[in-house]
Amino acid sequence: MIIGRRYIDYKSLLPKIVAGAVVLVLAIFPAIDHSVVTLSILISSGIWGIAAMGFTLILRTGQFSMGQAAFMAIGGYVAAILTVKLGVPFWPSFLASGVLA
Repeated sequence: MIIGRRYIDYKSLLPKIVAGAVVLVLAIFPAIDHSVVTLSILISSGIWGIAAMGFTLILRTGQFSMGQAAFMAIGGYVAAILTVKLGVPFWPSFLASGVLA
């Protein structure tokens, strides 16, 4: 053992670097590609990814709760009603659905 030198485990550092690079590319990608379809797919993937991480966190801790799914459903329903039926633009309906859920 060498005293005074810090050991860096590069094998555990590699996944963090790769994840950071992926996040950086996904953050820059909408500025490069102005396609509405691509942006819609990225947004949907992000929403479902966040939901999946939340469910994984809840279920791995041994707590079975469907409250998170209920809040997502209420928020989605409110946003859909506001945008489709009432003609409210996306961002105000997005904020309202978060508040009302």
